[in-house]
Amino acid sequence: MYLGAAATLIFTFLSYKRFQTNYTSMNPELVYRVITGSETYKASHGGLYADSLNSLTLAQGENCIYPFSIDGSPPYGKTRYQPLLRADGRVTGYSIIFGGTRFWGRFSPGGFTYQTGILHISLDHQNAASADSVPPNITTFLHEWDQCLAKQAQAYPGVAFPAGLKSMMAPEWKCKPDWYVEDDYLAPWQSYRVYCYSDTPEEAKPRAAFHLLGRPNQYGASGVRHYYVDESGVIRGTPANREATRDDPPIPECEWAEHKACSSN
Repeated sequence: MYLGAAATLIFTFLSYKRFQTNYTSMNPELVYRVITGSETYKASHGGLYADSLNSLTLAQGENCIYPFSIDGSPPYGKTRYQPLLRADGRVTGYSIIFGGTRFWGRFSPGGFTYQTGILHISLDHQNAASADSVPPNITTFLHEWDQCLAKQAQAYPGVAFPAGLKSMMAPEWKCKPDWYVEDDYLAPWQSYRVYCYSDTPEEAKPRAAFHLLGRPNQYGASGVRHYYVDESGVIRGTPANREATRDDPPIPECEWAEHKACSSN
């Protein structure tokens, strides 16, 4: 009887631990540390990425891949790091498949990212890839508000843009932000802030009247992507720990367009 009771308690405990692992490990944000570690590695290694998680941790410390391990094993899910090698052996990119473990420990890879830092999630819990959908993020807001501001600039070409966000709350300004202004930024997304800048004629050259910047509240924890968008409507992004600029590459439309399918790499 005692043995049976002990076995029941052990089974219950293990079941609880497995449930907790499965629940925690599928949070996509767990991979942010790996992305930020990769960007730090790239900045100090001539623009090249690490050839393995082992090389990454040797250079940046084990904390940069927490809660994953060098061999991609649990406790908080598993990950597979795949370097993108050129013919000369230089690592110019990488991809990461990550996910949780099913009840008996089988790998259930539901997430994918690569050197752009964009997260893709597989809805059927199969191997995720760049063709899978992107979770809703700050880019939807950036696109919608940018479109409003661009139409405002086109309709009233002789009207200067307000110098700051709080000035946009004035009655005469037609394209007001839908979110409360915190100091000099908006917080339309829990983990991001959006800043709006009125360009001078010299900065505009003379095509732009404004530009928006999206920044994570805490780089590497609440997000890794930085965004830039102006009246052109093209949203640009970077996973590097800096502000995005008009020289950064455009993000794929599927990052902000709901239900838009991504094209595979």
